[in-house]
Amino acid sequence: MKRTHLKQQGFTLTELMIVVALAAIFATLAVPNMGAMAARQRVQGQANEIANAFTFAHNEAVRRGKPVFVVPGSIRTDGKLNDTSDTWASANALVVFTDNNGGDDQKYNTGEDLRVVSIHNNVLIDKITQEALGSAVGTNVDDKTMAFTYYSNGQMRIGKMNNKKVEVNLPPGAIGRIMVKDNKRATRNQTSRFCEVIRVDATGRASVYTGKRSALNGNNTDFFYCE
Repeated sequence: MKRTHLKQQGFTLTELMIVVALAAIFATLAVPNMGAMAARQRVQGQANEIANAFTFAHNEAVRRGKPVFVVPGSIRTDGKLNDTSDTWASANALVVFTDNNGGDDQKYNTGEDLRVVSIHNNVLIDKITQEALGSAVGTNVDDKTMAFTYYSNGQMRIGKMNNKKVEVNLPPGAIGRIMVKDNKRATRNQTSRFCEVIRVDATGRASVYTGKRSALNGNNTDFFYCE
């Protein structure tokens, strides 16, 4: 009986080494892109969360018939709200609250928070600025203590935090601007790729813009720009 010899199928050691080397190269190329994508999505998600919190504050003020405040805050390691803060520089959260104790002291007391937005460790809340409607673009003021107050008629006014109390010091019509960017990529000349600008207009409505120069009152402005 004649034996039939089958040709051996499979990969040689050299071929396997080439495949492994190619896989390593592709993985090296893919990891930075995946990291950049994750950072981009993180910034976009954070900006949308903050904008939604402003919309929520607007709606709650109208629904409740009383002022609602949007301020910087701090949360504990367990994720629970610790207190409000006087500055965005030390804040790791955004707090929406209203006065429930009857004192109308415009100061947060335990249990008065309506919504808390945690700020990711790699996300920086920066360049909190304000501009009066119709004023020159160059009058923007950087203010880390900025706070926002919504009223039952739907109006929003900008003020400051002072000893954790909201003090309204600007007339109606002021516009707020909040920059949200990736903290690690801010120094790599990629700020505009990993940055969103939240604009709170004179009616208190919040919109998110990707870092891009825009025009305000017919003039070029950096009001929406990240760098």
